Amino acid sequence: MRKNNKDHEYLIVLRDYYAQHGILPSFRTIANLIGLRSSAAIATMADRLKEKGYLESSSDRARRLMPGPRFFDGSAIQTEHAIVTVLAPLSNEETRELERAIQQTVTEFMASRQANLAKAA
Repeated sequence: MRKNNKDHEYLIVLRDYYAQHGILPSFRTIANLIGLRSSAAIATMADRLKEKGYLESSSDRARRLMPGPRFFDGSAIQTEHAIVTVLAPLSNEETRELERAIQQTVTEFMASRQANLAKAA
């Protein structure tokens, strides 16, 4: 059974910090903000959010976190969290397949929406 994670809550904290400071926090600051003690746990959380398109790493030497293409898309992570919560009995592989399908569907929808908006303008 897939264990529910708190990525949606972490993303809200990161968005709030970004709104106040105009930059994402360091790993140490993230640990303080969300109450994780291990830098490995922060790195794992950041990797999950990068994989889903919410975060990116900067290309500079500092390798700071930056907002990814989905960082400001609040409805997508809420929908994803709701689906994962409801379908928690799925195996890890089934859950990954579902997440990929959802991400692909949302990406296709957003691309179509952008094209329609561009045509209308």
